[in-house]
Amino acid sequence: MRPRQRQCMSAAVSDTVSVVNSPKAGIRYSGVQTCGSITCPYCGPRIGQKRREEITAAVDSHRYWGGKVLFGTLTLKHDRSERHEDVADAVASCWAFATDGRGWARDKRDHGIIGTVRVWETTWTPQNGWHVHVHVLLFLDGSRRAPKKLLGSMFKRWRTGALRLGRSAPLLIGQDLHEVTGEEAGEQLGGYFAKEAIARGRDEAEAMGWELTHPDSKTRSDSATPAEILELASYGVDRFKGLWAEFEKSMKGRRTIAWSKGLRAELGLDIELSDEEIAQAEDEDPQEVLLVLPGRVFRQIARRPGTRAELLDVCRDFGAGTAAKWLIAQGYQLYDDAPPGAGSWAA
Repeated sequence: MRPRQRQCMSAAVSDTVSVVNSPKAGIRYSGVQTCGSITCPYCGPRIGQKRREEITAAVDSHRYWGGKVLFGTLTLKHDRSERHEDVADAVASCWAFATDGRGWARDKRDHGIIGTVRVWETTWTPQNGWHVHVHVLLFLDGSRRAPKKLLGSMFKRWRTGALRLGRSAPLLIGQDLHEVTGEEAGEQLGGYFAKEAIARGRDEAEAMGWELTHPDSKTRSDSATPAEILELASYGVDRFKGLWAEFEKSMKGRRTIAWSKGLRAELGLDIELSDEEIAQAEDEDPQEVLLVLPGRVFRQIARRPGTRAELLDVCRDFGAGTAAKWLIAQGYQLYDDAPPGAGSWAA
């Protein structure tokens, strides 16, 4: 894990750190430094939730005004000897082949494509190693749609890219492209596209406790998502510690979710925020301040493994007053100029 990510949520950015409660984010800390990494157990869920909301809004708005949305998947053959970086680089190159040049320009004209949202997804299995593949949303003007014909055209360029890299030719049977239907499609696609980032991200107490998996997000057979790899790595399993280090290094600088140029403006969305900006942003919803801690106390708490998450649990389950008493019982001096019990830092 990178140094900045190891320090995430450990440093106060002001003289005090607050425990706050908001309708959307739940119980969390305010006034602390974040790392802004999509692979971080704290920042990842926040980033993923924002991306989910954007995709949901884009799909719902475009379909409301008569546009069509196609959902697709493009994959490559791979084996367990390949590093994540090798597979990810190949996928990126093949995606560039599929969405560039005269062939792509012709597809955009013939099918009324106004833009794309591209998402990478990663899983790992002991039999086949890293599996990195592309999911894509294609936004069409609604006048024409022929998913099978469009998939064939894109796949031809995708396959050409794989062959030029010296890789085995992918099979058409492993690819997919179909029209999005149903009233709940936007919400479902938003959640699906952001699922790696928000896995088990219901609140920061669970996230910081490295409890990153959820029954609904388990993959089939014995494949593991990055969230599951991180969970096993946090338990000290050497094999998964190595896999996580490999994945994290490979993903540095890569964009998990990418919008084609001009699409956000076409759909009426705001300027895209970076992952760091999303992680650092305070919630727009009203926040109830439950507990205010001196910065020195928070730094002490951060140095003791598990205490940050446990404090949030106590605040959520028993209230701020009990949380203050619990901290005092743990030996933390909450008061600068008064003996314990003479006042309260609870808001």
